[in-house]
Amino acid sequence: VSCYVRTRLRRTREGLSAARSGPGAGKRVAITVNGELQRMDPRTTIADRVVKPYAAEGFDVVVFLTFQGPRPATSRGDWHASRFATLPRLGPDEETRLLDQLADAFLAAGASRVETHLYDLVRRPPEMPSMKMGFAPPRASAERMRFEIAWPSYALHMLVHSVVWRDVAAWERRHAAFDYVVKMRADANWLKDAPAPGVDVDANAAVVKSCLAWSGLNDKVAILPRRYASDWMRLLEAYYADDVFAVAEGRGYRNSEQLQKLVATLHRIPVQETQLAVFDYYHWLSDATGAKGCFARHYAGVSKDGKTCGCATGDTCRALASRLCADAARAPGVDAAAPATPPAP
Repeated sequence: VSCYVRTRLRRTREGLSAARSGPGAGKRVAITVNGELQRMDPRTTIADRVVKPYAAEGFDVVVFLTFQGPRPATSRGDWHASRFATLPRLGPDEETRLLDQLADAFLAAGASRVETHLYDLVRRPPEMPSMKMGFAPPRASAERMRFEIAWPSYALHMLVHSVVWRDVAAWERRHAAFDYVVKMRADANWLKDAPAPGVDVDANAAVVKSCLAWSGLNDKVAILPRRYASDWMRLLEAYYADDVFAVAEGRGYRNSEQLQKLVATLHRIPVQETQLAVFDYYHWLSDATGAKGCFARHYAGVSKDGKTCGCATGDTCRALASRLCADAARAPGVDAAAPATPPAP
């Protein structure tokens, strides 16, 4: 992992220590937020919808903000590169200010500590041979092939998880083990409070969203018992591991959701699929009214007529439908012929 990234900034912020009471008292939770700093909403809901309710339940919450700096140049070969063409460009001072702002929000919400790690991508991890679209070398061994379609963003999806996991593991070596790990991406937007392990959801299973799994497991967010977290999070290592691929019985796999299911199967991780009110939120794009900030239709699960949702009901469904991103095909600089394939991050 270390040969692909170069650390630019590490910072620790500590909150006020206080005796905690409630069903989570005596339990320590790592909340990991990973991905690109540019995709992190400065007004993130993670502080109020995850950290605050967890702290109120008595959990000792440590937040890990492990972000990649400026994204590498995109190409038409990237998954929906046009969605990210207008991402805000942050200079070094702006990056630092945003990280401080985020840390302040998480500490104010009740986190006992915020660990910040900003790194730059030095090189992309090599892609394994793939099953289709001409990405397989002429004499590629079928036993070594991985994704059915090789989007460049797949390997980066694996990498960001492995990087943040290294930060969590290093913290544990210096301090103490966590009881639970709650992982999510920088663009996660919670419309309701996150359920707490052992309080609202099973404390002995990996809890994931019950929709948009694309024949695998929804991999946008997971609430994990610590004993399963290492295998679940070390995705770059799993990508290259033959034992994970062997679970696919030589057929390969189509997307990162299917890879996550293979990991869970190999390591016998029990999984609970449930409705979680968290969705991809693009703070830099606009909805149909022109207001900044919107939910990506592809990941919101809203029907074309806006009346039903595959991932939500009631008020949550209506909130999603009212803030969907404007039709990508009509947005400036967008490739209207984007491939209709199961998504990569």
